[in-house]
Amino acid sequence: VRSGCWEPICPSDFTSAGQIIDDELWTHLVSPLPSGARLTAIMDCCHSGTGLDLPFNWDSSRGVWREDTNPSHSLGDVVLFSGCQDDQVWLSKSDFKSMHGFLY
Repeated sequence: VRSGCWEPICPSDFTSAGQIIDDELWTHLVSPLPSGARLTAIMDCCHSGTGLDLPFNWDSSRGVWREDTNPSHSLGDVVLFSGCQDDQVWLSKSDFKSMHGFLY
């Protein structure tokens, strides 16, 4: 476990297929990337700040990148834009016809 916590996401079929844990995203999406490959991910959900278990996080209060205490590195170039930090909850805007996340 890289971040020390599991940050699950709930896909539309989670009731039958289960949640997707951030460690699974790392293992199947980030880790196998070869050198020179680029991945840009957007996670508009609760507790998504380390949703891909990337080794660096942006500290907006200090304006610096901070390395995780137990970093895992990939050969690929990966960027995650998240709607929340790990300790924040995703908010939605509903017009009763559709749901929209914070990044909408």
